[in-house]
Amino acid sequence: MNPAVEPPPPVIQEPPPPGFGPYEPPPPPVPRHLSPRTSLWVGARLGWFLPFGSTYARGTYDAYGDLILTGVPFRDYLSAGPAFELDAGMRLGRYYQVFGLWQRAELSTGGPEKGLNGGQHGGDSDLFALALRATSDADRVGLVTEVAVGYRQARANWADGTELRMTGGVLEGRLGIGADVRLSPTFTVSPLLELGVGSFDHVRLVRPGGVSTSVIGPDDAPGSHGWFLFGVGGYADLLGAR
Repeated sequence: MNPAVEPPPPVIQEPPPPGFGPYEPPPPPVPRHLSPRTSLWVGARLGWFLPFGSTYARGTYDAYGDLILTGVPFRDYLSAGPAFELDAGMRLGRYYQVFGLWQRAELSTGGPEKGLNGGQHGGDSDLFALALRATSDADRVGLVTEVAVGYRQARANWADGTELRMTGGVLEGRLGIGADVRLSPTFTVSPLLELGVGSFDHVRLVRPGGVSTSVIGPDDAPGSHGWFLFGVGGYADLLGAR
């Protein structure tokens, strides 16, 4: 009689290495961005410039001999008008732009000074600045914040050639908030509201012929001015890398 045949030992299978099993999930898709990661970033902005604050502070003495400083309104000389801005810089890390800017505001006539010297013909103001801009979404619609620091000068003109020149506006600063709307891989539109502040160290009245007189006397002081501006800009990403 044959002895009982023992069953063969069970076969133990090792689990397959990772990545070869039939139920291994596929790798996540590589994100595809519409915006470039880096680029040459250029554009222009149109807006409406609304100044406020003081051109300078006039010093007077009260009955006790104390010096009292009273602001001379900026709107005595210049008031609201259209503004144009050119921006050029670099897009870095997709969500940031570092750039330089030139902003020109063509301003209308002021208040009590507009009838002097044959009538005022308005004026202008220039801002030269360096800025940093950031967006929350560079591919679709994002919230934009912007900060800039630079130099401002302004000028009021009269019919007889007289000019009031306001210079020395170093460290003019502005903050902006708005939206960044991407229309294509290379073009965005951006509405922006900005608030800026600063002061002029020198205010001079220049007569026809070049005779210049300082408006800020020994008892006076620079004043603080500011502005609101609402503008809409269009920007292009050139030579972009993804």
